[in-house]
Amino acid sequence: MADPASFDKPIDLSLPVVKTASPEKPRLSSAPTEAPSEAASTRVSEIQARVRETLGDVTEVHYTPIKALNTFSTEWKIKARLTKKHPLKSWKNAKTSGVLLNIELMDSIGTQITSTFFNDLAKKWDTELVEGKVYTFANGSVKIAN
Repeated sequence: MADPASFDKPIDLSLPVVKTASPEKPRLSSAPTEAPSEAASTRVSEIQARVRETLGDVTEVHYTPIKALNTFSTEWKIKARLTKKHPLKSWKNAKTSGVLLNIELMDSIGTQITSTFFNDLAKKWDTELVEGKVYTFANGSVKIAN
């Protein structure tokens, strides 16, 4: 079993954010721009200080503990070590067929969970995921194991 305290920098597997509106192209101007006044710089610093005071360190990422996940969880992000990657498995039933990839994960406090990827995602992540490395996972479907 992997040591949960020895987490490396995670690899983010979150889906990319897609922006629907294209940003306006920047306009070039030959006029020189003025530096912000000292009063404006001071005001910006005051606002940033209040934001840090109110929100704390906004660069800090808060991960959901695996034990807090449930079927009603919609917005979550876990950081976990891949402790076991099972071989790709083919399946077939009366309606369809495909492949699946099961992996076992453990978070920093030692809670374990099994995750399943299907079809194209199973094929893609089978070659990418490495046992023993730490990854982040976010906003997948949470289901109770059979």
